[in-house]
Amino acid sequence: MLRHETLANQSFSTDLAELRDLARRRERLTDQVTRLKGNMKRVLSVIFPELEQITGIFTKSTLRLLSQYPSARAIRDAGHQAVAASLISRSRGKKPVASVHMLMTAAGSSVGLSSPAKEMILKQEAYLLLHVEEQIKETTKFMMRMCSERM
Repeated sequence: MLRHETLANQSFSTDLAELRDLARRRERLTDQVTRLKGNMKRVLSVIFPELEQITGIFTKSTLRLLSQYPSARAIRDAGHQAVAASLISRSRGKKPVASVHMLMTAAGSSVGLSSPAKEMILKQEAYLLLHVEEQIKETTKFMMRMCSERM
């Protein structure tokens, strides 16, 4: 009887350690999301400050757009059809918050500066943010599954 209780306690403490590791991982990922969003806002305020007035800059469709066309200049240069194709083909049936017309108008009259370095940074940050958010979702799912299996 005592041996069975010891094994059960070891199993419980192992499960607890696993959950603690996952919780720490999730917290680090969440901190990373906060840093990425702050960096993106700073860069956007220089190269396309009007975007935040048009749409939520951290929606998936906007992040995917920014990972392809990271500035007012890039959106202007891409043209209406390319931006529309990017938003529509990746929206998975959901209507994007900002219309293509609104984006093109804002990009055409933007006071944002042209900066290839900042564009590259924003493009990478948008891509990375999408990836980290996916990791958070995966980690959370795994934690929930572990909890429900153990209870």
